[in-house]
Amino acid sequence: MFEAIQYVGTPIALVAFIVAVVAYAYRGRLEERRKLIETAPEQDRGRVLEAALRDFTTIPTDNLTREQRYDLALKLIEERRAKFKMMTFASLAIALLLAAVVVVFTVLPDEEGTGPLTVRVVGPNGPSDLITNGSVTVDAGQSTQTAALSANGEARFENVPDRAFENGVRLTARIPGYQSQSDTTLHAIPNGRVHEIQVSPKPTRVFGTVVDSARRPLGNIVLNFQAGLASDTTDADGNFSVSLPYPPGAQVPVRATHMGVTGLNDQITIPDNAALTLFFTTRT
Repeated sequence: MFEAIQYVGTPIALVAFIVAVVAYAYRGRLEERRKLIETAPEQDRGRVLEAALRDFTTIPTDNLTREQRYDLALKLIEERRAKFKMMTFASLAIALLLAAVVVVFTVLPDEEGTGPLTVRVVGPNGPSDLITNGSVTVDAGQSTQTAALSANGEARFENVPDRAFENGVRLTARIPGYQSQSDTTLHAIPNGRVHEIQVSPKPTRVFGTVVDSARRPLGNIVLNFQAGLASDTTDADGNFSVSLPYPPGAQVPVRATHMGVTGLNDQITIPDNAALTLFFTTRT
């Protein structure tokens, strides 16, 4: 019901205001008419009285004395002035009331219906895989807030309006080395005002060279990362390149073999855009 006020309130208020202005103007004309009767020269007063009585009453006045016609004309004018005075104030009051209603429901901000919103960020392994490094931005339309993730993987935002969810509250997680499938838009208040965003590691290019103990490049070395997650064979210069779904700093097991012989079986730490040197050694 209140949503409809913004569509009908203003036109009705405008009409009421116009009626008030017209009524006020007509009261002014009635006042001028009364003064004209009172100040008309004696030779013109009869004509002025007849015109006034003709405009304000249909009752025959031929049997009235001139003094009675004078008193009747002033009485009719005063009664009409009182009626239009009441109309002026009533119309003005309606216009102001409707304008105030429109302001309250469509202009003034809604101070009620707000509450906190907690955003929890987890990794690919679910709720136990908490992400504690990064930030979350909440775009609630008229306000945007950014908060850093705490040690329990949560970002808390105070005073998020309930009404903002009708148009959508957009959540964006910015986590170094991680990515979400897409920005999340909430169209309803989540249970307990807590929402969980799951992110996955950004693919990282891991590259480098496989060498022997004398640091000579070795070709045709088969590299197997994370038990088959990614693999590559070195070229004649010993170079390799793979893409791993882990951020820099993560540790990944790697195994290097040549013709069925294992020369490396260890863990590496994924560098941040830096080449690796892997040593292939065999026992004699």
